[in-house]
Amino acid sequence: MRNEGTDWLNDIDLIVWDEFDDFKPYYEKELKVMKKMLPNFSKEKLIALLQEGKTTSVVNFIYQLKTVVLDEKRIRLIAVSATPEFAAGYFSEYLNYILTGKIECINDAKATIFIHSIINSINNKEFVPCSGRRYWCYTKYIHEALAIESAAKANGFHTISLWSESNPDHREEYTEEKARVTTVIRDEHMVPQPYNFVVTTGALGRGIDVFDTSVQDWICNSYDYEDIVQSNRARFAPERRYLLDGT
Repeated sequence: MRNEGTDWLNDIDLIVWDEFDDFKPYYEKELKVMKKMLPNFSKEKLIALLQEGKTTSVVNFIYQLKTVVLDEKRIRLIAVSATPEFAAGYFSEYLNYILTGKIECINDAKATIFIHSIINSINNKEFVPCSGRRYWCYTKYIHEALAIESAAKANGFHTISLWSESNPDHREEYTEEKARVTTVIRDEHMVPQPYNFVVTTGALGRGIDVFDTSVQDWICNSYDYEDIVQSNRARFAPERRYLLDGT
């Protein structure tokens, strides 16, 4: 729709939109930027300006989706997410119903363990680089990923931190090895050797599915419900899931 207009939709009668709620942070970010530029404008006015503006805008994309697809009531849209409630409100006037419950519920971890801090757990030898034991850790921000990676390396892990290659603030730290490992995981759904502690961020997490059953320990460094649900990219039932105390 951004690059080729909407004429191609004439041949479409069903759209399946996976991880549909992923647009929300970008949508809200655009509004925040506009609010700083035009502090006296209401939210409704800012949305209207973005809807009429650049076709690269996420707000404009959602507007086109509503007016071209949903308002016409010809094309059926199935929106898929583990956390649909976080974005359903943007389409409240179009919703027929929401199916709740995780389709991959059989993939939930067999045991949930609560920890105070990931770095403390690493330094206190709660996580150890045992033979055959491999960890997948989700954290929201790159600086957190780098700190966890540093602690894991200092404690004997073969570790790597991964994030979106397009991040402008950490391009110098994004190595060819990070790009290679990301490609292997995305394409083959396996964690390449010798890595036994992988740290990923929110920008990368949803783009990855892991079928590597040697990764049986999954860690979420966030109290946010959406992060907890979305961070487990295992397409099998792992042995252990680690959450922060108070989650």
